[in-house]
Amino acid sequence: MFNASLERVLNVAAREAMVRRHADLTVEHLLFAAAHDPDGEEILEAAGADVPRLRHELAEFLEQTMQKLPPGSRRPPQQTLAFRRVLQTAVVHVQSAGKDEAGVGDMLAALMREARSHAVELLGAVQNAGVLRRLARDRVAAVAALVLTAIVFAAVFAPLISPYDPYFTDLTKVMQPPGAEHWFGTDNTGRDILSRVIYGTRNTLHVNFSNRTVVL
Repeated sequence: MFNASLERVLNVAAREAMVRRHADLTVEHLLFAAAHDPDGEEILEAAGADVPRLRHELAEFLEQTMQKLPPGSRRPPQQTLAFRRVLQTAVVHVQSAGKDEAGVGDMLAALMREARSHAVELLGAVQNAGVLRRLARDRVAAVAALVLTAIVFAAVFAPLISPYDPYFTDLTKVMQPPGAEHWFGTDNTGRDILSRVIYGTRNTLHVNFSNRTVVL
C-alpha cells in the first residue's frame, strides 16, 4: 500500500509526535517528516519550497502550538481526521492511477487538499519565499520575471500609458519606421503599432482571465 519512503515518513511523523508528547498525530507532523526525508525534500524543492525555512517554521509550530500529554502518560498520539483523510486520499489516488504503492509525492498531493490546515498555509508561504530565493540566484529568471511584470503592468494600465488610440488611423503616416514619435512605427493605415501591441496584450489577458473564470 505504501512504498518504503512513505513508510519511513510515517514512522518519523509518529516518532516526532511521541517524543514531543503530543496528544494528536497531525498533517503538520506528516509535512515535518516529509521535509526531513530525502525524497520529500526533493519533491518540495522541485515545487519551489524553501525547505530549511519550512523545517524551522514547522518545528516552531509543533513545539508551541500542539497540545501535549501529561508527563508519564503512555497514551499514544491519536491520528486526526485530516491525517487519516490524507492517507486515504493518497491510496485512492494511486489505485485510480493503476499503481501498487503510494509514495511521498502522493501523500503530499493529498495533503495539499487540506486547505484549512496550518501545514498547507505554511507550505504556500515558503513556496513563495522559495521562488523569490531562486529568482535572486538566477539572473536570467529574474530578468524574465521583470519583463513579464512590465508586460502585465502595461496591459492593465493600457489606457493610461498607451501613447495613441490604437484604432486611430492617419493616412499621412502610413508605414512609418520606428522613431521618436512612434516607437514601434505605424501600420498600413497609419495606426501606432506600440499602442496596438499594448491593447492587444490587454485583450489577450482579459480573454484568458474570462476563460479561467468560466472554467472555475
